[in-house]
Amino acid sequence: MKSGQENLKFNPISEEYRKILPMFGAHPLSNIFNEAPILLLEGEDDERIWQQVVRSSVGRIRLFPCFAGSKTQMNNYETHTEEIINAVYENAKAFSLRDRDEGDEEIKDQGHVIRMKLSCRCAENLILTNEVLESQGVNWDKLKQKIKDWLDKNTDHNHYKILEKFKNDGWLRKDGDIKNARNDIVGIIGTNKPWEVIVGQAIAKLEYSSDIDFSKEGSLFSFLGEKVTRTLLIF
Repeated sequence: MKSGQENLKFNPISEEYRKILPMFGAHPLSNIFNEAPILLLEGEDDERIWQQVVRSSVGRIRLFPCFAGSKTQMNNYETHTEEIINAVYENAKAFSLRDRDEGDEEIKDQGHVIRMKLSCRCAENLILTNEVLESQGVNWDKLKQKIKDWLDKNTDHNHYKILEKFKNDGWLRKDGDIKNARNDIVGIIGTNKPWEVIVGQAIAKLEYSSDIDFSKEGSLFSFLGEKVTRTLLIF
């Protein structure tokens, strides 16, 4: 119900409503939404990344990550979220973030829902950024050599062809399709931490400045993209 509305519209409780309505409930504590807006995410791994970002930032980055399923489902979540915040809050915002995949980075906002795509192919590519690698004691050149050594020793591995193609295509760390080999890469790096954790911790450490070079090769800012950085890290 919106202010001044005379005719009320009733909807069945859909899966989307079941998940997001508790965040906007009538309880006074729901006012914290104004301080920690919802962030709709395409995958459960993305949700874990941004939960880690929130934890590791120790209150500096305030978001409410919410797994919204596939891209089609995200559209439904965005629509419902837009309806709710327009009815309940003044000047409220909500965010949604999805992988760029093979498309372009541009995506239009939906009303008060700020919609974004990563600048890299998918969230898994964030593992390959300078900041994430350095946090685990390696750099890009060392990782490439480690992958070459791994390929020499693991020709029968289920994901051998994925990493072989990644190497043969020219190590396209921002655009390469490494999604299904993400855990193999983490193992090659030499850490026992989940990949979502090391990525989330690295994002939380980013320090924004007005002179960031978003074109810098291998930088986490470059992989996140300018809109994601300006919207989620300094809003």
